[in-house]
Amino acid sequence: MRFIHPEKNVRPVPDQTLKVIAAGLPRCATSSLQAALENELGYAPCMHMAHVAPFADRLKLCYDALLETDKPKRQAILHKLFDGYAATCDFPGSFFLDDLLEMYPDAKVILNKRRSPEAWHRSIVDTIQFYSTRTYLWTTCLSATDYWHFYCHMALKKQAERRFGCDSLFNIEMYNLHNDWVKDVAAKQGKEVLDWEPSMGWDPLCKFLDKPVPKTSFPHINDTQNMKVIRRFLIQRGLLKWVAVLSVPVVALGAYFWMM
Repeated sequence: MRFIHPEKNVRPVPDQTLKVIAAGLPRCATSSLQAALENELGYAPCMHMAHVAPFADRLKLCYDALLETDKPKRQAILHKLFDGYAATCDFPGSFFLDDLLEMYPDAKVILNKRRSPEAWHRSIVDTIQFYSTRTYLWTTCLSATDYWHFYCHMALKKQAERRFGCDSLFNIEMYNLHNDWVKDVAAKQGKEVLDWEPSMGWDPLCKFLDKPVPKTSFPHINDTQNMKVIRRFLIQRGLLKWVAVLSVPVVALGAYFWMM
């Protein structure tokens, strides 16, 4: 299951550098775009939250990078995450466009978006917003991956406050500010940006990347229902860990009185 178990055969390629940066926010067709880039357009592997979430050490690297204000130190952390990848979309790449364009200056920039800010906000509320709540933390904190997942959300909030003066990761203001930031960063680097939505399909994407248009339909992955299944799984796993931990002293106490 994506985001929980590591995907098989996904390994960085030595000496490979980023060629494509899809800098749109999460819930902007990032999993579909990842599949298109990896499986059809030759940009494999493509960094994505699915390559980070199953690993506590990678989540900790993301957390450290989000809080690191010294650029050389931050970019040293990012090299550990992105070297060997051909592309990136979703978290963590979309939040480090300025650094990534300095580190990989030949990369092309895509701004993947939803059909409207309101559609993006509804999707966020239905899926990702839960992972920034204390309920998620206290339910799942016995898992190292879930613990660092929560604190990555907290670090992202601090970054949004520093970068935009925005007090939330999940409102429409943040969506618009981020998209404007992407265009501004790319313009300062002299980069063209492809504004792209899933309904546009292959044609503008392939033209921008100078790739032939695949004969297959554009992939549609990671719908809201799948994300809800993942959320239920994480909660159930967290509760089971708590049951296991709390049952130990009860069993020990029972054994003590039984032996008296």
